[in-house]
Amino acid sequence: NAMKISKKDITDIKIVCNGAGVAGIACMKLLRAYGAKEDRCFVCDTKGVIYPGRPEGMNDLKAGLANATVSENMSLAEACSGADVLIGVS
Repeated sequence: NAMKISKKDITDIKIVCNGAGVAGIACMKLLRAYGAKEDRCFVCDTKGVIYPGRPEGMNDLKAGLANATVSENMSLAEACSGADVLIGVS
């Protein structure tokens, strides 16, 4: 409903998820299944934004949601800049 009201398309929005546990991973997988673009989806955990090759705090599920546009440590605050959606889960 919010997408319709704001007249935005899911393929154009930036989504940030703060929390990379089971709930966060499930939310992001569902949003991607609905058409959210991988390069516009950012998942954060206690170490920051998940990106390919991040050396610490990774597992196979997190690696599957890594954002390839990020190549070094990025904070939640940096990821939220310009975001259309912020999801917070623990």
